[in-house]
Amino acid sequence: MLLNDKIISYLIRLVSVTFLLVLLELLHTGEHPSFLPAPSSVAKAFFDMYHDGLLVTSVIESLSRVFYGFSAALLVGLSVGYGMGSYPRFKDAVVLPLEMLRPIPPIAWIPLAIIVFGISNLSAYFVIFIGALFPILTNTELGVRQVRGGYIEAAKIYGASDLNLLRHIVLPSALPSIFSGIVIGLGFSWMVVVAAEMVAANSGLGYQIQLDRQLLRLDRVIAGMVTIGVLGYMIISAVKMLEWYSLPWLHVRGTNRRKTENHNVEKEIDMLEDYGRFSFYVGGSKLDIKGLYFSYSGNEYIIRDLSLKVEHGEIIAILGESGSGKTTLLRLLAGLEKPSKGALKLDGIDISDRCAYVSMLFQNLELFPWKKIQRNISFPLEMSGETNNHIDAAVKGLLRLVGLENKASMYPPQLSGGQQQRVALARALAAKPQLLLMDEPFSGLDMDTRERLQDEFHQILRASGTTVLMVTHDIHEACAMADRIFLLKQNINGMLISFDNDAKQKKLSSTADRTSMAFHELSDKIRENMKNL
Repeated sequence: MLLNDKIISYLIRLVSVTFLLVLLELLHTGEHPSFLPAPSSVAKAFFDMYHDGLLVTSVIESLSRVFYGFSAALLVGLSVGYGMGSYPRFKDAVVLPLEMLRPIPPIAWIPLAIIVFGISNLSAYFVIFIGALFPILTNTELGVRQVRGGYIEAAKIYGASDLNLLRHIVLPSALPSIFSGIVIGLGFSWMVVVAAEMVAANSGLGYQIQLDRQLLRLDRVIAGMVTIGVLGYMIISAVKMLEWYSLPWLHVRGTNRRKTENHNVEKEIDMLEDYGRFSFYVGGSKLDIKGLYFSYSGNEYIIRDLSLKVEHGEIIAILGESGSGKTTLLRLLAGLEKPSKGALKLDGIDISDRCAYVSMLFQNLELFPWKKIQRNISFPLEMSGETNNHIDAAVKGLLRLVGLENKASMYPPQLSGGQQQRVALARALAAKPQLLLMDEPFSGLDMDTRERLQDEFHQILRASGTTVLMVTHDIHEACAMADRIFLLKQNINGMLISFDNDAKQKKLSSTADRTSMAFHELSDKIRENMKNL
C-alpha cells in the first residue's frame, strides 16, 4: 500500500511537470506567441551549452563555491550553536551581536565582500557563509536546548562522562533539528551563490546567466535557471535521503505495538543463572537514610527529618500525596539532587554523590529512541568499559530474561508500553545495581498489563536479590509487590507511617494474592490513613 502511494505521488508530479511544459510549448503556436522562448528552444540551448562544456564548467564552479562556503558555515554554526544551547553564559556573550547581524540579508553583504576580498572566490565564499550560517546555528541551538533532561539524567546514572553525554545523548537527540537547519542553510547557499556570482565573480551559473541576459539570449538564461532549480532540488533531496538513513528511528512504524504477551519468567531465571561473566544474582545492599532534609534553593523543606532503614534485598513501596517528596527522595538517592542535611548510606558508604551501584527506572522510562533495544540495554555496560564479548553475553541473557529476544534490533517506538517497561528493567539490571529505584514504573499501562508486569518484575527482582525502593500512587501495586509500605507526609517531622505487608510472605518470588482477605484489609487500612495525610 505504501509503495503504491509513492508511485501514485511520483506519477502525479511527473504529469504536472509534463502538463506545464506542454502548455508553455502551445503558447508559441498561436497567433500571439509568448515572448519567452519555448521549452523546446530552452532544451536546445541547454544541450548546446552542455556540448560546448560551458554548462559543466559553470556548474562545477558554483558547486565548489557552495561547498566551501557552506562547509565553513556548518563548522561555525554547529560549534557556536552547541555552545549557545549548552552554556548560558556563552550565549549571553554572543547573542547580541548575532541578533544584530541576523536581519541583514546575505545579498546586502556583497558590496562589503567585494571591497574586502575583491571580485574573487573569497567574496562568494563569504556571502554563502553568511547565508547558511544562521539557519544552522539557530537549529543547532534549538536542538541542543530541547534535549530531554530525563535522557541526560538516565545517562548520568549509568556513568556517562561529559564526552559520552555529547556523543550518545546530546548529538543524537539534536540531530533532527540540526538536519532541518542544514536543509534550510543549503537552500540559502544555493540561492546566494547565484546572486553573488552575478556581481562578485567571473564564472559560475550566476555569472553565465547575467552574461546571457546582457546578450539577450533568453533561451540560455532560462536554461541556466532550470539548471539551478534542478540542482537545488537534487542537493536538498540528497540531504533528506541522508537524514532518512542517518535517523531511522524517526521513521519506524509501531507495527509491533500490540498487547504485551505472557512470559515465563521463572523458567528463564532457572536457565539464566549465569551467562558469560555476567552473574544474574547481584545481591542487595542495606540502605540507611538518617535525618534527611531537602529544599530547592533554600526554600521550604520538601523533605524534613526523614529516616528510613531498608534491609538487604527488601522491596519497599512509598505512597503519599502529590508534592510530598516521593520522587525527590529517589532523585536524592540517585545522586541527581544534593541533600540539604542528613546522611544517605548504602552498606555504610555515603551515596549523596552518584553511586555506581544505584540504578533507576524513571516514570517516563527514558529509553533512548535513537538506540536499538540491544544498545539501550548495553548502555550501562558500555559506560563502565566492559568488553564487547561480555556486553554481548549480558545483553543476550537480559533480552531472554525479559522475553524480548526477537526485538533486539528494533527501536523503542516500535514496542508496546509493556515491552518498553521490560527494556527499561533490563537496562537497569545490566548495571548490576545493589539498589534499584522505581518511580511509578507501571503508571502508564492498562490494568491487565500492569498486574502481569508487576508479577514478572517481582520475580526478577527477587531472583536478582537487589534492594528496591519503589514510589507509586497505586495502593494495590504496593500491596502486591512490597515487603513493607510507607506513607510519606509532607513537611512533618517523622513523616513515614510504616505497614508490614502480611498479605504476602517476605522473600518469596510471588506477589501477594490480590483476591485474599489480607490483601484487601491492608489496602483499606492504607487508604484510610492516606485520607488523613
